[in-house]
Amino acid sequence: MSLPTRRYVRVLLSAHNFLVRIRAKYAEGDGDGYGVGKGKGKGDDLIVKLVGMLDSAMNFPIDDSTGEPLSSEAVDAEQHARVGLLQRIGHKTVPKLAEYAMNGTSNAMKPEFMMEHLGRLDTDELEALCHKLRVIDDAGESEDRSLLLKVLVNFFGCKSTELERLTSLPLYPCEEVLWNENLVPNGKELNASTVSTEATNRMRKRTKDAKIANDEVPSIS
Repeated sequence: MSLPTRRYVRVLLSAHNFLVRIRAKYAEGDGDGYGVGKGKGKGDDLIVKLVGMLDSAMNFPIDDSTGEPLSSEAVDAEQHARVGLLQRIGHKTVPKLAEYAMNGTSNAMKPEFMMEHLGRLDTDELEALCHKLRVIDDAGESEDRSLLLKVLVNFFGCKSTELERLTSLPLYPCEEVLWNENLVPNGKELNASTVSTEATNRMRKRTKDAKIANDEVPSIS
């Protein structure tokens, strides 16, 4: 994704909560943001993987104006500022979030902690809070309660960085990796790719031989 594309398309997709809606429809759980997840139905794994790749590109830590990479301190500061805004607005508008607002931002941005406290709100309170924070369209239709929760957690919750994800991976393949068809293809896919490669090589040889046979040898006069 180029910088101009990211700069404008990212704002549009974020305004419509595209990633949250797609994951809510096709994925089991919220995924890890890197395409490693399971789909709800047959054929949905590819959609989950593509959405994870898009999520990784959208949340890559760079400055949208200059393209300069952001330091870990800058990313942390941005996340703390976001959840701090949620705590202040929630404390002023929703009395049920008074306890949540008194917690430190490091604890308040954890997705599990957010779901525990935001889950106490009913649908009308969640929708009013989302409108106040401008994370959903005011002119849009009423949203489902579970979707509203996911929108808030996705926007204000902490996200694991690519470095943290790579650090958490095992040094050697574990059973979770070996049996994940999104990472390791099964035997049928492997045989099919091998046959197609051999067929492609034979086709190239035949094409090359035909070209050599049809070439006219220039006469020397």
